[in-house]
Amino acid sequence: MEQDNPGPASKRAITTRRAPYSYCGEAPLSFSSQFRREDNLSTMGFLIHLLRVKQRQQHAERLLKLLPFSTSILPAVDGRLLSKRERRGFYQRQLHQPFYPFELTNAEIGCFLSHRKAWQAIVDQNIDIAFVIEDDIELDDSFYRSLALAFAYIGPDDFIRFPMRRGRESGRQIAKVGEITLIEPACPGLGMGAQLVTRGAAIKLLKATEQVDRPVDVFLQMFWVTGVIPKSVTPAGIHEISGSLGGSTLRQRRPLLQKCMHEILRPLYRSRIKRLARLAGRRRIPSSNVAAR
Repeated sequence: MEQDNPGPASKRAITTRRAPYSYCGEAPLSFSSQFRREDNLSTMGFLIHLLRVKQRQQHAERLLKLLPFSTSILPAVDGRLLSKRERRGFYQRQLHQPFYPFELTNAEIGCFLSHRKAWQAIVDQNIDIAFVIEDDIELDDSFYRSLALAFAYIGPDDFIRFPMRRGRESGRQIAKVGEITLIEPACPGLGMGAQLVTRGAAIKLLKATEQVDRPVDVFLQMFWVTGVIPKSVTPAGIHEISGSLGGSTLRQRRPLLQKCMHEILRPLYRSRIKRLARLAGRRRIPSSNVAAR
């Protein structure tokens, strides 16, 4: 499908098609790139927004207009309102090794449940591909080209991340156009600012996260547990602006001793995850992509 105006001036639904996508050399991408595919796929966006944070409402409404497909606000799960029973039913410590060394806050549990809510909406509404974005994300000029590259190579069970920090991930290159690269990182990075989530990935993630023991981005690093191998497009063309929207809803002040323990245990845990990711990566066949089929 080809659009005459790829800019963010209006919100509009798009369809993509499944078949190899080809580029002419290293020409710059725009979202108006023509997708030569066979079967139309339903595509829409979900903007996760914590309704009680009024400072973010105006920005959320602005994002709805900037995204180039039909997008709706998905009310986030407010961790403050979770009952002890709801918390115990979803969160259990030390489910998977390496054990996560910190207890989750209500905000982190609410964040995880919010993304599960998006995955469930994808399945319930029979959406082929959804763009899930949080309400403290700003789009940069390169976002639309990064989005086009991700769409061009997305597979039926893919989960494609839009990392907020550039240069933090490395791995097998799937595609490259200009400065924008789609990779399969050896160890997926952190952050849940924005992702393309297919229905196939959503089904697997819902099954794998009926009970959890760590934050959602940390859990998704364990692709040997979820069965979903994240890919990343970089530069993603997004950045976080929570500081200008009243601050992060996840961060909290810790006592000095707890802060020191956190600084000691966090790098130890991350080194274990990276080691397990490398081992798991060597034991599997690299995931395929649409262009390679």
